[in-house]
Amino acid sequence: MGEGGEGLRGEGGLSNAVDPGELQPPGPPRFRPAPAAASRWRLRSRIWACEKQIMSHTDSAPGARAASGEPAPEEHGMTMHRRFVHDFERELAQRADAGSPAAAMHAAALASRTLLAERWAATQAADARRGTQRRVHYLSMEFLMGRALNNALDALGLREPLARALGQAAADGAARPSAATGARTAVHAATNALANSAANSAAISPAISPAISPAISPANAPSLPLADLLESEPDAALGNGGLGRLAACFLDGFATLGLPSFGYGLRYQNGMFAQGIQDGRQVERADDWLRGAGSPWELPRPELRFRVGFGGVVRGEGSGRRWVPADEVLAQAFDFIVPGHGTESVSTLRQWQAQAVRPIDFATFCRGEHQAAGQHLLAADTLNWVLYPDDSTPAGRELRL
Repeated sequence: MGEGGEGLRGEGGLSNAVDPGELQPPGPPRFRPAPAAASRWRLRSRIWACEKQIMSHTDSAPGARAASGEPAPEEHGMTMHRRFVHDFERELAQRADAGSPAAAMHAAALASRTLLAERWAATQAADARRGTQRRVHYLSMEFLMGRALNNALDALGLREPLARALGQAAADGAARPSAATGARTAVHAATNALANSAANSAAISPAISPAISPAISPANAPSLPLADLLESEPDAALGNGGLGRLAACFLDGFATLGLPSFGYGLRYQNGMFAQGIQDGRQVERADDWLRGAGSPWELPRPELRFRVGFGGVVRGEGSGRRWVPADEVLAQAFDFIVPGHGTESVSTLRQWQAQAVRPIDFATFCRGEHQAAGQHLLAADTLNWVLYPDDSTPAGRELRL
């Protein structure tokens, strides 16, 4: 077998596949490994113990509660501030770059979004109970929302709790490194040692044991002021100027006034452009604000997908007429929660992402015509690339339209 499921040879030369969950290092093994494999079995047992400790750290509440052995508090028994800090620490503990401002910003955004999602669900339920009351549907080419974390913290009253969580986590992290990090280091070191030496387990054990401690320490949060963390958030490149800012202010106002409302726009992947200065002149670059991983504020809605047609002809059928589009794309919804201030009501910005209706043309791909096989995928994706494409060319004008 390969490295992930290597068999160990017991009596009679038979290969015994070992399930990590079945190994019990303190007790006798279920088979008697050959001398050449005994050290490998002992080392793998230690590696699996390290991995179990990592998983137990990830699944439990990080921070001082886990360090003292206390169980994570029940969600329903926590105040909003405690729940926010609990979720923030949990998200941060799962990041490999837990010491970076980007990791802290992402963790704070996800913790805030969890609380906002509850307000969003309550708002939708309240709107549904109103029955025939009208709802505002605001369509705009752009929404200049700004940085969402600052707005969410103000609306939820979480600015001070986040500042305290950052300071406490940073202080704890400086005093004691994370045991999860130490366990991962131990697994990495032991795996390398396993590849280099299968027989000398005594030389490998010292590399493992010091890295394992019974206590789980808080995640290593970055030591930075809250203002610097807020500045690390990229602007949502969904708008550019006055029109986009006006649309965003309308959504803020709708939420604050408790008016049932939805905003609708496109999910631009590169905004309008990122400005740079070169040789005293402006240069434009793609504003890759989603960074390939999406925004932590987005709520993907995979169940909301609609076909959108382009071009085509209108055909008469009996006494009626039917439009037959020449091309179609799928519109996939992503929701962005807009909180109200001084209220628990929220509004919703629903952004649409264009996707191809069909997968690649497999027969064309197999003939070696790879670009032609996926040309329709590229055409659909292009609709969301840039906010306002350059319209100095026929292709640019068509894309704008």
